[in-house]
Amino acid sequence: MNPSAPDALRPGGSSGDRPADSAAAGGPGCRPPSWRRWLPALFWMAAIFFGSSVRFPAVAVPKLLFPHADKLAHAIEYAILSTLYMFALEPLLPGRRLLAGFLAATMAVAYGATDELHQAFVPGRDCSLMDWLADLAGACTAAAVWLAIRRRS
Repeated sequence: MNPSAPDALRPGGSSGDRPADSAAAGGPGCRPPSWRRWLPALFWMAAIFFGSSVRFPAVAVPKLLFPHADKLAHAIEYAILSTLYMFALEPLLPGRRLLAGFLAATMAVAYGATDELHQAFVPGRDCSLMDWLADLAGACTAAAVWLAIRRRS
């Protein structure tokens, strides 16, 4: 490999997309096409939607370890979603990590808002501002951590 070749032309370079010659070869250093990077986020969004569609009678909810533990669950759920969005957005915005982090957190928070609205129509569930704020905290924290890690590497 030519060490003076631009980083964007190397397999696994900073652009995140494979050059045409290595795409056909499918070598071990190649990254998947950008559209495949969205699949984990789409599956996670579907899992959130189906989980929010389940009616939970109050007696079926187990006793939690501490008060408001469900908020921690919301934060973790949307931290994962934000991280998956970052994974998908990174090759689309090479060199623009801050923008990718902002977009990932914004998209996760927006999905959290639609999820809370969805729950307003599910019997036995409700729309909660506090749950959405936990979603926001998790999404923003994950984006900040991702950016801090990527900055060091």
